[in-house]
Amino acid sequence: MKRIDFYYFLTLGILALASFGVPDIHVPKFLKHKHAKVATVYTHQQVSSHMVRFLEDGSLVSTCTSTAIGPHAILTGQHCNQEGDADQVLLDLSTERHHILATSYDRHDHVIYLLDGTAFTNYIQVVSGVPNLGDGLTLYGDVLGVYPALPRYGKVIDCEDPSDLDAAQGQQCFSMDVNHGDSGSAVYNTKGQIIGLLTYGYDGEDDKPCGISYALNFAQSRYDIAATFNGTKEGLPTD
Repeated sequence: MKRIDFYYFLTLGILALASFGVPDIHVPKFLKHKHAKVATVYTHQQVSSHMVRFLEDGSLVSTCTSTAIGPHAILTGQHCNQEGDADQVLLDLSTERHHILATSYDRHDHVIYLLDGTAFTNYIQVVSGVPNLGDGLTLYGDVLGVYPALPRYGKVIDCEDPSDLDAAQGQQCFSMDVNHGDSGSAVYNTKGQIIGLLTYGYDGEDDKPCGISYALNFAQSRYDIAATFNGTKEGLPTD
């Protein structure tokens, strides 16, 4: 009886498909991206980009984007940590906490954090670049914690009215729509060089989106320390 029932319903199903066709199933874009991880090849810069949540005494301070530049080091925007009071970070949607063991700032709203905890398996060697008008750019900002983050593309454009101070600090503008949480994202040129880290975005002329970044200003020794730091207090630099 069960065998007859099975073939009966199977026959009905085949007849339904023949009459009405295969149903059109729409998969949300977010789920498409999630399931595409298995078959998609990501760039090295992309898998080195992480959403970072700053915590102070266990409470959320802010959410930004960071770039792993060593097994226990991230590069991001200084303003993301507000007054510098955060003592821990959460990366992507992980519940694993990393303690901030040391910090290094430059003069352009950028910071390197040395962390404890699980080491990064993907991180980049920082190579700074100089932007030229019209150059193509890519950033991998925070997209609701999706990892790896989706790329967004733009180009270097004229800043509408940069102040003398901004110009002196290496201000750069680009035609890329940026979202809340993108702050601290590395902005790459087509050579894979970092021309700056996203500071903020606004609607420019004709309401076109515009992003603002500033050139990196760290000494090479800071990147060397980040690339070799072992994630322990004993391994912290003395200078």
